[in-house]
Amino acid sequence: MSKLYPFEYYGFAKSLVKTRLNPYYKAYILHEYQAIYFPIAKVASSNLKGHLDLKNSPSLRLRKSDYEKYKHYFKFGFVRNPYDRIVSVYTDKTIRRIDNNFIRRYGHRFYGGMEFKEFVEALTTINPVLYDQHIAAQYANLYEKGNSLLDFVGKYENLGNDLAYVADRIGLPFNKMPEAGNKSRQNSNYQDFYDDETEKIIQTIYARDIETFSYQF
Repeated sequence: MSKLYPFEYYGFAKSLVKTRLNPYYKAYILHEYQAIYFPIAKVASSNLKGHLDLKNSPSLRLRKSDYEKYKHYFKFGFVRNPYDRIVSVYTDKTIRRIDNNFIRRYGHRFYGGMEFKEFVEALTTINPVLYDQHIAAQYANLYEKGNSLLDFVGKYENLGNDLAYVADRIGLPFNKMPEAGNKSRQNSNYQDFYDDETEKIIQTIYARDIETFSYQF
């Protein structure tokens, strides 16, 4: 495979680069709870946005200028082990749903039914600047110029307890919070997908996530 450079898929690339360099872009303001939620794809974000009634509320999107205005709000988000998260992306985008925008977006570097090793190797052919929200580093969504934008970073691996903490902190009834779950993969351990080579590739690509959020294989 050839490298995917910024001039390919120019319209997509132009908008994606703009949003990838803006960690505020995906965040939501929850005025009712005086909170700001920074979602990350494949970290229970769909469930959370659904339970917080955010999916159809573009007006609640955070702007950078709003961050200072509402800096006193409780800012939270969740991260996931990068090795596990990439397996979740793989199973969702190439096993469960074999015809989707993710596949088309990258010039069919990915395809339905591909092997996990092929999927990981394909990641290395894409300029990381062009990684979409499903494969972008989590660090890039939560930090700016080396500084965390959040007051609390929960973990997918401790989702129940961390969600309970957030609910208590912002005054949201806990029975409104979503349960942890993985619809993309059932009854399998992420480690089973890897060999030494793919483990090393993911370790290299997501080194900052692994170090910052204290993950290991």
